[in-house]
Amino acid sequence: MRFISRPKFDVRESYLACVSSTFDPGRRTRLQQTANAIVVASQAYETASINGAWYELPSSIQVVPASDEELKDVYARSMGSVGKSGRHIYDAIRNSQLVCPHCGQGVVKTLDHYLPKSRYPHFSVLPDNLVLCCRDCNTAKLEKWPSTFEQQTFHPYFDDLTNERWLFARAIVSGGASLEFFVAAAPGWGDDDLARATRHFEVFDLGRQFAIFAAQDISTIKSTLRRIFETGGADAVQQNLCGTADSARDAHLNSWKTATYEALADSQPFCDGGFEQIG
Repeated sequence: MRFISRPKFDVRESYLACVSSTFDPGRRTRLQQTANAIVVASQAYETASINGAWYELPSSIQVVPASDEELKDVYARSMGSVGKSGRHIYDAIRNSQLVCPHCGQGVVKTLDHYLPKSRYPHFSVLPDNLVLCCRDCNTAKLEKWPSTFEQQTFHPYFDDLTNERWLFARAIVSGGASLEFFVAAAPGWGDDDLARATRHFEVFDLGRQFAIFAAQDISTIKSTLRRIFETGGADAVQQNLCGTADSARDAHLNSWKTATYEALADSQPFCDGGFEQIG
């Protein structure tokens, strides 16, 4: 997971922009009159980020002028297509990064509601709740919502894990060469932190995604490793893999590429010629 900057939109202004084009006058008035409650709810959302307590937030802010159903529909009515009153907010968030923060590989195509709008309608157009996402990660997450700390995925705007190592891999050299990814606790983590990392890993199906990314990447290095092995043996192969791992680690500590090349460098069977089993 990659830590990225929060969207720079004023909550009240962005909400009112989203509801401004509501066609029905009565609905539009009710939504506008709910603006203060939306601002208060956004403040609770930000406060929850301090301890990762989004799961404690209420699923409704009733009683307010607008109904839950009306609040949920604001997203589709204002951001759903080009020309809508809130589409500029959608586009600005989506275009702020090229790479999906959840998997660190997929191209950003859409926005994901960190807390789903079906369960938390008052956050349907809250900028902090709209996380840029690739289609694979968005499809994997669907409408899941947390009821405990451990059930929460990492939030790219608030969970800075830049210097906390939790993603690893092991090389499998038998009937082919492949990578198996797994989660382990970073120093200082408790059981709940590890459970949350595992949840993130499972919800976004990162084990499968990362194995595919790794297979595609290492398919290009077989001939290079063969030449290195012929002149320098297993030690030279290992040194080359360590160099790639170091570069990947400097860029992103918890990337699939860091875990991949560390695992390959640590695998004596792979360095001893097992790279020939790369498909």
